[in-house]
Amino acid sequence: MTDDPQARPDTTQSLAHLRDLDRDSYLAVLLTPAEARMAGAAALGLLNELLRIPATVREPAAARLRLAWWTDALARTPGSHSGGAPTTGVAAQPVLRLLASFAVQSPDQERKFQTMLAATDFATGGEPPRDMAALTGFADATWGEAMRLIHDLAGAPSPGGAFARMAQGVGLSRLLLDLPRWAGHGRLFLPADRLAHHGVAPASAAGSAGLGKVVQEVAQEARRLLAGPAHPDRVGGGAAARPITLLAGVARRDLGRLQRADHDPWRVASDPWPVWRRAGMVWRGLSRRS
Repeated sequence: MTDDPQARPDTTQSLAHLRDLDRDSYLAVLLTPAEARMAGAAALGLLNELLRIPATVREPAAARLRLAWWTDALARTPGSHSGGAPTTGVAAQPVLRLLASFAVQSPDQERKFQTMLAATDFATGGEPPRDMAALTGFADATWGEAMRLIHDLAGAPSPGGAFARMAQGVGLSRLLLDLPRWAGHGRLFLPADRLAHHGVAPASAAGSAGLGKVVQEVAQEARRLLAGPAHPDRVGGGAAARPITLLAGVARRDLGRLQRADHDPWRVASDPWPVWRRAGMVWRGLSRRS
């Protein structure tokens, strides 16, 4: 897509919608330079809309109906090569209106949509990924593709390998933070082989001593992926890399909390950082130069 500022919907409304979807994504976009800010709002808005389907809809059939609406809506968004009349409700959907303002979609951008949709479809089925590599692949197909979409929408050069690893690390940390919500809807989205190794049965995971061990292993992998350069100037990609580097800074601090000996995986979603502290964590991610 090419940026078309004249067709851009109200930016305040777009950012407010992102804030309602995910506070960290909103803060990261807010601190992104103007030339990539709305690209960040569009890509992260889409990502969070898709990921809240498995987090909020318990029945796989109902979740897939909602996902089918998004699949059809994205295919019919103005600028799509698929064409066709817009899906009912598209005009009132802030994320889709914002995506449409970027004008012409490229086949590569449509491929990113399809990858994110396919990953969400897998998650709605309720089956855990088979191993750590599959879980990391899911993080790349969601958070990684969203971050690459920001570069496409902003007209920025494709990012390098350090950027991809950082997005995967952020994706893993966010899956751990969302574990209570996903599990509450019948989706224990952790590596199946590690669950089996530690004797965790998905149906009774809440009382399992092994669950914490699996969480620690995923957190360690996320920390490994986030161990690279932390500042946008070191990652490459210019302004379009700002959201992921800011979110990575928050993820590193979240992982420190997740890896504490007294951590309870089920309390994460109901015990978030205070808003003022969260904003400070995002801001410190901007100033980190290592």
